[in-house]
Amino acid sequence: MLNLLTESAQHDARREYRLRLAAVACLFVGVEILAAVAGGTLSFFALRAEGERLAAEEAAKLAVPPASQGGLEETVADTRARLAVLGAPPHEALSGALTVLAAARTKDVRLTQFSAEPLAEGGWAISVGGVAAHRDALASFERAVKAERRFAEVSLPLGSFAKEKEAPFTLRALYRDTLP
Repeated sequence: MLNLLTESAQHDARREYRLRLAAVACLFVGVEILAAVAGGTLSFFALRAEGERLAAEEAAKLAVPPASQGGLEETVADTRARLAVLGAPPHEALSGALTVLAAARTKDVRLTQFSAEPLAEGGWAISVGGVAAHRDALASFERAVKAERRFAEVSLPLGSFAKEKEAPFTLRALYRDTLP
């Protein structure tokens, strides 16, 4: 069809075609830009609302509710009790335990190690190590310690009875300074 037009008319038609094509391209680019701006704005507001919600959740997690303040007071009281026990000279608090253990052992039981850890509710967690000349001596030592009322939860691992002679052992118990 362009072949039937004159040279100047063909030139004008091509120019008009290019202008219309450029206008359509600009229209599509403009629509794309508007869609991107609208989507970005919506995303910004959605992310902002989500960020505010997460910040509120985090603030709620960090707030100390009144119910858990009681737990904090219990922890402080527990720590004070432990410090009070540690404040007393250990030789005074544990001399009774050493006396009872020395009385409970026989000549066939040698005590080589003693350790004590204060308990929050009062008393001590005691660990005594040593060597028993034979199984019977170790069994009688365990019975003697269990018979003492100041000791509770006396435990001697079964592995301590594995050797017939010169059996190493570690006895653990809870000790109270006063009789229950």
